Amino acid sequence: MGGGGDIGNIRENYRSLTTNPLAQRPFLNAIISYAKIILDDTMQDAQKLDALYAILGQNINMCRLNYDQLLIVNQIALTHARLNQQDKAIALLDGVVQNADTLLLTATEKLEIMPKQYVDLTALLVQAGDYPKAAELCKDALKRYRVAMLCLPTFAYTLGVCYHKMNKDKPEYTHWLTVAYHAARGIGQNALADKIRQEWGIQ
Repeated sequence: MGGGGDIGNIRENYRSLTTNPLAQRPFLNAIISYAKIILDDTMQDAQKLDALYAILGQNINMCRLNYDQLLIVNQIALTHARLNQQDKAIALLDGVVQNADTLLLTATEKLEIMPKQYVDLTALLVQAGDYPKAAELCKDALKRYRVAMLCLPTFAYTLGVCYHKMNKDKPEYTHWLTVAYHAARGIGQNALADKIRQEWGIQ
């Protein structure tokens, strides 16, 4: 799920956002408010949750989310997960991916942000033991966002693990683990590649 790299990017860009002449415009002000909450180490997750919902507004229309709102919804979902409210986290992210075709995103924005929604949702579903749904979402993500190469190894790995948990035939799940291994190695995701080799003997 959301990792340190995301927070690092927010920290790196926060100052430039706050000094932007357009900072008071609604579309940018919401992002600045979002970043300020995420970077505030003094706030508890429950407080951050309330603050994020306040920025987004209480009425979330999953069919009409734009890029900025999607960032906030994703962070709300991950905060729910950290608070052990996995059902709420899954429901939010599932609402996003089920409405992927109606979100107010350009094609470029979809390739940039949507794979992460699938990664976070499938991780939560695997933790919850819902392997069939996680597998279906991985297949959907591979079809939609295969060109987003950074996520290809994760989707293929998760699909292989889910197929194994679902008692699929060995060639069926090892195919995806092999795809994940070589894709990870090919783009320098060596930690994942090493994990697959150690856990599954794939090389």
